[in-house]
Amino acid sequence: MRVYECAIIGGGIAGLQAAIQLGRYRHSVVVVDAGDGRSTLCRGYHNLLGWPDGVSGEALRRAGREQALRYGVAFVDGFAVAARREAAGGANGRSTGAEKGAAEAGLRTEGSGGTAEAGLLTKGSGGTAEAGPRTEGSGGTAEAGLLMEGSGGTVEAGPRTEGSGGTAEKGVRTAGEGAATGAEPRAAGSGGTAEAGGEGLFVVTLEGGAEIRALRLLIATGVKDRIPDWPELRPCLGITAFICPDCDGWETSGRRTLVLGAGDAGASLALELVPWTRDIVYVNHELKALDPAVAVQLREAGIPMVETPVRRLLADDGRLHGVLLEDGALLEAERAFLGFGGNEVRSSLAAMLGARLSSNRHIEVDPRTKLTSVPHVWAAGDVTVHSEQTAIAMGDGLQAAIWIHKSLTLREPLPAAPRR
Repeated sequence: MRVYECAIIGGGIAGLQAAIQLGRYRHSVVVVDAGDGRSTLCRGYHNLLGWPDGVSGEALRRAGREQALRYGVAFVDGFAVAARREAAGGANGRSTGAEKGAAEAGLRTEGSGGTAEAGLLTKGSGGTAEAGPRTEGSGGTAEAGLLMEGSGGTVEAGPRTEGSGGTAEKGVRTAGEGAATGAEPRAAGSGGTAEAGGEGLFVVTLEGGAEIRALRLLIATGVKDRIPDWPELRPCLGITAFICPDCDGWETSGRRTLVLGAGDAGASLALELVPWTRDIVYVNHELKALDPAVAVQLREAGIPMVETPVRRLLADDGRLHGVLLEDGALLEAERAFLGFGGNEVRSSLAAMLGARLSSNRHIEVDPRTKLTSVPHVWAAGDVTVHSEQTAIAMGDGLQAAIWIHKSLTLREPLPAAPRR
């Protein structure tokens, strides 16, 4: 089965930035993208360097994917449901000639072409494929799983690397000049060696049962916000309706603002907006009780609380006009913030692998390397312990990629997040 040097789980800002950097190192990389993260929702990031008028999450995602594809990164659209470590030389570690030309998984990938065996169907120049998911690009073949991006060559019985020189062992075959056997797996495009040959592989299972194997794993699965399914809401997100006061408190300046939320979470968010506007109304949509101390703070700040659920938002073309309450009352406003609490931190894959999580289930990482407490498993972006900012997620992804590269090319061990 095809083995990538790195699998990135999450195709948002952190995952894409890491993919671009690893692609520039000429490593074989696959990104698994569920397509439902925060960056798919926001129509306008306004606090990013170089974008004074804002840029949408979709625009950043589209540009990032196109940029990564230039460096041979492959993409699989799907949702990862499980992760495990598989011992080196396990039953699933080799493919056979009988598997050639057969694609069975039902995934679709973008990357660089050739043929896929017993896994993903590929599309591109100079290749064939059957009955399965597709990849785009040029050249190369892969066996028993995912197609490796790059030009030319085949993959046999383990990871394949690209570049000149270097060595490989334990069923790893290299492509390039001067390849030899008898050492450890060699990273693509570099003259160094990777640490801990025979350490085993990471196996990521997707919905539907397809599997991806890789020597390194980066978890960039983010956080899923708990927000109501109001049809009028999504077009407003990042334009006139917001989630993060650090990102978008500025947008409420001098404007009547509704905070739509639940209990203390919404009340606390309303209090955070006071530096920008005093014209705030808190709508306790879920009618959850407030901590008495928080209720006192609301009153002292002059923020009225409405305890009637919202029937629907009043908006057109992303412009909020107010909300209609269940009792028929109309509350007019120019801006809204959402504060429902209970967001899902998507750290379950890290937990399956034994990585240390914080009390709120964010993944703990080494601040320098972004390595988790599990060797060869990194995490980046909102799923880690940080302030959940787009620019920070981008930096996290880049930093993680640098250290993933080092782990594939240097012998020295890297510091992991401490276990307690």
